[in-house]
Amino acid sequence: MKRRIAVIGMVQKVYFNVSYKLGFAEWDSHSPQPDLVCLQESGTIQGLSVLDIGCGSGDNAIYLAQKGHKVTGIDSSKSAISAARQRASASNVKIAFHVTDALNLSSLNEAFDTVIDYGLYHNFRDKDISAYITSLSQVLSTGGQLVMQCFSENGPRDNFGPRQVERGEIEKTFSEGWRIERIEAATTRKGPVPAWVSIIRRV
Repeated sequence: MKRRIAVIGMVQKVYFNVSYKLGFAEWDSHSPQPDLVCLQESGTIQGLSVLDIGCGSGDNAIYLAQKGHKVTGIDSSKSAISAARQRASASNVKIAFHVTDALNLSSLNEAFDTVIDYGLYHNFRDKDISAYITSLSQVLSTGGQLVMQCFSENGPRDNFGPRQVERGEIEKTFSEGWRIERIEAATTRKGPVPAWVSIIRRV
């Protein structure tokens, strides 16, 4: 089982990189996620500095930069970061994009008011969740917030794609050192796919 999970993870990474490089990433919406727009307009995206982890081709990061935030975007895919830099340049916004592992955010040597995760968490397997939480803690000071969108258990099953996340898992994962302010049902722009959007505060 562990070997199968490792193989799936490796295949996913290759698939993501090739998809961005060849321009057939089906999840690439070329626009910010609708619920992120709502959160920004309602004042939920707090503070000046925002880190977009798993930023892909940068649409969410570009949107927030256009709204006045100082944005950094990271992704493990070189092809995604290349596309993000091109789109940011075309949009006349300055964003620091880096090819970085979200499980090693301390390498950024920077702290942020808000971290957004749109579509990354549900790609992690059980063995990575603890490292994910630790990594977030290294860039979010007390009072900082995580805005996270992940696929929910209400969507169709897919043996290859990202896993589906139950609401109870989110509550358990962020039960210590965090305060969940809300978990709401949502849908991704592409698909659309049923999802959870969570606002989680580091305490």
